[in-house]
Amino acid sequence: MIRRRLFLALAGVVLVAGCDGGDEFGPPSTLTKGPVEGMPTVGTTMAGVKVTVKDADGRAIRGERVLWSADAGGTASPAESVTDGEGVATTAWTLGTVAGAQTFTANVGTLQATFPVMAVADALARFEVDHGGRVLHAIGDTLHLDLIAEDRYGNAAGGVVTWISLDPSIATVQGRVVTAAAEGVARIEVASGTAADTAHVEVDQILAGLLLTPASPRVLAQTETLQLAAVPVDSNGVAMDTALAVAWSTSAAAVASVTQGGLVETGDVGEAVIAASGGSVVGEAALKVKTGPRPAIEAIAPAPIAAGDTITITGTGFSATLALNSVTVAGAAATVQSASATELTAHVAAGSLPCAPTTDVTVLVAVDELEASAQHPLSAARRHALVVGESVTLTGSDVLCNELAESGAYMISVFNATPSPTASSAFRLRGRASGTTTTAASPTISAVVAPGGRARSAAPAAPLTRSTLDRAAETAHARVLEMNLALLERLGRPRPASRGAALRATAVVPTVGQVMALRIPDLDGNACSSYKAVNARVAWVGNHGVILEDTVAPLAGDIDSHWQSIGQEYDALMHQVLLDYFGDPLILDAELDDNQRILMLFSERVNDFESNVAGFVFSGDFYPRSDCASSDGAEIFYGIVPTSAATGYSAGTVGGWKRTMRSTVIHEVKHILSFASRISQAGDGHPYFEHSWLEEATARLAEEFYARAKYGYSQNGNTQYAQSIYCEVRPSGWPECGEGSPYIMAKHYFALLDYYGAVEHLTPIGRTTAGDYTFYGSGWLFVRWALDHAGVAESVFVKALVGEPRLQGVENLAARTGRSYPDLLADFSLALAMDDHGGTDPARAELTFPSWDTRNIFKGLYDDFNDQYPSLVPSEFPLFRRYLNYGDFDIEVTKLTGGTASLFDLSGTPGAQLLELLSSSGGTPPANLGIAVVRFQ
Repeated sequence: MIRRRLFLALAGVVLVAGCDGGDEFGPPSTLTKGPVEGMPTVGTTMAGVKVTVKDADGRAIRGERVLWSADAGGTASPAESVTDGEGVATTAWTLGTVAGAQTFTANVGTLQATFPVMAVADALARFEVDHGGRVLHAIGDTLHLDLIAEDRYGNAAGGVVTWISLDPSIATVQGRVVTAAAEGVARIEVASGTAADTAHVEVDQILAGLLLTPASPRVLAQTETLQLAAVPVDSNGVAMDTALAVAWSTSAAAVASVTQGGLVETGDVGEAVIAASGGSVVGEAALKVKTGPRPAIEAIAPAPIAAGDTITITGTGFSATLALNSVTVAGAAATVQSASATELTAHVAAGSLPCAPTTDVTVLVAVDELEASAQHPLSAARRHALVVGESVTLTGSDVLCNELAESGAYMISVFNATPSPTASSAFRLRGRASGTTTTAASPTISAVVAPGGRARSAAPAAPLTRSTLDRAAETAHARVLEMNLALLERLGRPRPASRGAALRATAVVPTVGQVMALRIPDLDGNACSSYKAVNARVAWVGNHGVILEDTVAPLAGDIDSHWQSIGQEYDALMHQVLLDYFGDPLILDAELDDNQRILMLFSERVNDFESNVAGFVFSGDFYPRSDCASSDGAEIFYGIVPTSAATGYSAGTVGGWKRTMRSTVIHEVKHILSFASRISQAGDGHPYFEHSWLEEATARLAEEFYARAKYGYSQNGNTQYAQSIYCEVRPSGWPECGEGSPYIMAKHYFALLDYYGAVEHLTPIGRTTAGDYTFYGSGWLFVRWALDHAGVAESVFVKALVGEPRLQGVENLAARTGRSYPDLLADFSLALAMDDHGGTDPARAELTFPSWDTRNIFKGLYDDFNDQYPSLVPSEFPLFRRYLNYGDFDIEVTKLTGGTASLFDLSGTPGAQLLELLSSSGGTPPANLGIAVVRFQ
């Protein structure tokens, strides 16, 4: 199949282009930088690095000298260039050869623009592991192999490094750590991409001592015998296949004698040390002889024993003196409650038993140190006999020890219900199969997500990033929102008097052609006190909105038909969507400009901001200018303008601008609505404004409602790619889509690509690092999921969510659903994996996304983009999860962020599987962690 190349543009990604200008303009007032690659390779040259120079009126300046400089050993060629007729100066930047942060700088007089990048290493040029001379002398001993992986400049290079033992019976390897398993020479293969090398590690056991066996009993009754053996061992006590002549001796022959064959016979009450010597090595066993007789166990009840039970042991040789008897179950002490010569009762305290599969364990009775033991079934774990499709959620102490009673396939979520995106917890998930011992399982490397049959890779160490798409717009928009919320919190409820006087003095309802003097808050300075004064022509007036065009915009007066088109769509569609689902964005209009209309001001001054937003609202507009000098005293939205009259949909064109701007309009007006709603609900008190993640999630929800109206899908419709995003990424040349399809839901799912790929590190409830804004997608999905399962109409749910006067974030969302935040997170995290899984549907619909077929959406993105952007859409279903087989495993997750989950795909057929949640050190796990499990086969 021949596939046409797709055009993709993110809302808010703007390439700066200047107006025609001349030497008569000046002096320089703004210096705007063009885009550069975010993570270039060291030593490479980036041609076409540019800045645009404009005067205070926004006009391009020709002939201005620009000086260029680079740090970290980089160079500029030329180091000095002159602006052209559009005010643009261009040079080439050759980066330095040391990986890390590098900066390029443009200077025009006192103006400066910097281009920061994170330079990455060049291709792998040297890959070597130490090859020989490494010997381990005891089984279980370890060593670290040294690896050199460098580019041609000596920077650490290469991608994921795999370490494989070609001889695992001799030595195993995890990362750089090699562990001896048996004598011989093991080959350790190290690879990264196409580079590989092999190290040879020899295991040669050295005799270190003799181990006398058995280890128990070492307290004997008079006239008993005990056969001892002397086993040659290395320094770790591991037996060696070494023939050794051994001589036996005793320290007290009257207490315990020993033959040269190691047979011990007891005599008098007392203590003795039995020794075995073989050349230079010695082993010893300290024995104690008691009067006796030795007790015997005949029966134990109940069967099986469970934590909290009182057990009855019948037999002989017990003591009627309570204190002389002791009982242990699987090594845990039980409290003896009553005693006679033939019966003991003992209580097994809850929490005292080791977490183990239901299996036979040792019950030990000691009477004055003489022991008797028997094997008896123990059920220490909570047993869950889930049928296919059934699920269970565990929190609190219930997470400690659980057993899946039936073989099959399960999806397991370990979720972190901390309501903070910057808090994280570490944990271990340990598993054992039925019939294994109660000792700790050895750590193993888990396999991870392998969509499309590809080789499974190691877990990501840090959040993934979209290297192909510019995320500057999301980052900038979120920072503007946080600035708005901070301003609202600082200033509190606006004073009603004279708030809208500036506009009411001009006109209550503006008229087409009228020129209005307005202020655009300076996003590059103090937005409340610093602003850009503009004159804006009223280009369109509707029943609910007014569009204003900056009189000096590049295409001023030439695109009135497009202003009319967007305005009419706002009036007829977007405003009604907001009223139906969210409330009235003009609820404070009487206290502002009192014209019952949203103002939308489009100016190139917004294009010029370093923050690179496509559009924004300013909370200072709710305040009088005496409180905030930048205020326009109105419900107003500020947006970028197209800068090129060219046809098509590339950056800066009318087509490209209009394609992305429509969803931006409803998104921003929803912010106005949210701010106004919280202010109006506050009365005379201080407003409680919504947390950033939920404010953005509901703004993205407004975009979804708009998309539904445009493309015709609906709630609970399990919308697929063909119905939605397919046409969004095909703006031109596809007959089935028409021209200029609005770009709406694609950006939701591109943000979800990041979240799914690093689900343990990223979270729907906010940003985890300064540059993380993936919650634009994951937060939306969390709210959409909660909305679909709330059991009330969408409009009722959303209006209550947005109109809530005091609750914020997860507390607000939980209150709307009537469920706790941990319960919501448990089901949501399983839904990430189980939605349209292809196997048996979960019995509970809460484990799905009924409005969206997420697997089909991701497959559509993969089919459309993987050939051009393989790092952007790496697989048909990008959700990171760990694959586990039934049996023994011990997986450590060092960082699980609040509000998200680790996912484990478990399958096998041993009959039962133990799951034990532990802290990273092996103790009780953090209280904020829970487990949710669903059986799907």
